[in-house]
Amino acid sequence: MFAKIYFCNKGIELVQFARILRRFQNKVPEDFKFKESPTVIYTRSPTIGQRIFNYKQTIDSIKSNEWKSENFSCNCNDSKFVDSFHKHVITGDLRIIANKKLRNLLLKGPSYREPVNINWNRVLKEFKSGIEECQIKWTQLENKDLKTLDDWSNTIFDAIKKRVNKLKQIKRFKPRQRVKVLDRNDVKIYLENFQKDFVFVPTDKASNNISIVCKKFYIKTLLKEVGFFDTDRKQDRTYQEIKQTSEEILCSHETENQSFEVNIDKEQFQLPILLWIPKMHKNPSKQRFIAASHSCTTKNVSSLIGKCLKLIQKAHQVYCERIKNYSGYNLFWIVDNSLGVHKLLKQCDTKANNVATYDFSTLYTSIPHNKLKIQISWVIEKAFKGMNKKYIKINKFCARWSNKKEVKGNVKFVDSDTLIKMITWLIDNTYVRIGDKVFRQVIGIPMEQIVLLF
Repeated sequence: MFAKIYFCNKGIELVQFARILRRFQNKVPEDFKFKESPTVIYTRSPTIGQRIFNYKQTIDSIKSNEWKSENFSCNCNDSKFVDSFHKHVITGDLRIIANKKLRNLLLKGPSYREPVNINWNRVLKEFKSGIEECQIKWTQLENKDLKTLDDWSNTIFDAIKKRVNKLKQIKRFKPRQRVKVLDRNDVKIYLENFQKDFVFVPTDKASNNISIVCKKFYIKTLLKEVGFFDTDRKQDRTYQEIKQTSEEILCSHETENQSFEVNIDKEQFQLPILLWIPKMHKNPSKQRFIAASHSCTTKNVSSLIGKCLKLIQKAHQVYCERIKNYSGYNLFWIVDNSLGVHKLLKQCDTKANNVATYDFSTLYTSIPHNKLKIQISWVIEKAFKGMNKKYIKINKFCARWSNKKEVKGNVKFVDSDTLIKMITWLIDNTYVRIGDKVFRQVIGIPMEQIVLLF
């Protein structure tokens, strides 16, 4: 059982909630199956990155009729931070920020959280809310009446109030007036003006670093990636512009998800945006394009497919291990992490003199869709046949093989044909949005989709 508490300010930590829970463990009813004290989980307040990064606002604001040509003007030539290759500002040097308070804050990284004044009333409010939520879920798990934990919850909250009253008397814990850097008027005005000309984005391979890019160059690079300025080579593009509106595509996605018996959450009714972050470790710097699909209409289907594909991969791994036992040849070369590589190297008969690693620059983004569909169908059908199973049984956490299709709450059953249809639909419905334009990826699949699947 978990007790989720929002970490609104440092007062939450000073209460020592976990210790209080352990002290009054005897208040848990004797007939409960789970008598251990709930594990405390703190949900954190927003980081400064959520207020600094403005790439989403920049992409949402793009109006295609204002970008008829690649030619545009900016003020990058006047900056000493201009990139010598791209001829525009692309830098991680925070000296470009003239406001000292803002610059010192950004040096802490986008994952930093500014200190907040201790507000004891807010602390009590968050604990009360967390305890009530824990009480509801705990009694539901035990199939008991909510009132059975009233004594426990009242005792815990009374102990928290006594602890807070004691902390209030300590001088160093008394509330003091402190204004966040990002709430200062001079910083807010400077940041607002700065973001009119520049985009703050994370840095590839260094997510706790901030990169600053000329806004017009950022937009031009995005539009160039989807072939917006190229009117002659329609068949060779990775992306094709779609005449349908976002609303029409979302409506179609809702219908298709229903046919797969998959629900879409309210906040997922949106298409992914296409963004890019600079590869500052390259010389000259390059771009990594990302389809921000963490919350979109295809996410739940992708998650469902991902669980199935993990199971199918495991089936092929078992099959290849049998071949290896008989023949000595290893036909399975997929590892989850570096431990598999270390294990393999230790099994080598001769000592390795040289170890090298290689990477594909355009692997997933250049796979033809028709070949991908054929090969993935073969992989799925072979796994079902090899395991001699009719269905994959999928619950909230994982997937398992099954020959019986039962009617259960949140459990889904998928056969090979349905799984292939779902993957085919997902491949054909890879859309990205840039401002008021929608594009479909017709060659390859986004790397983010691969990560979500596996």
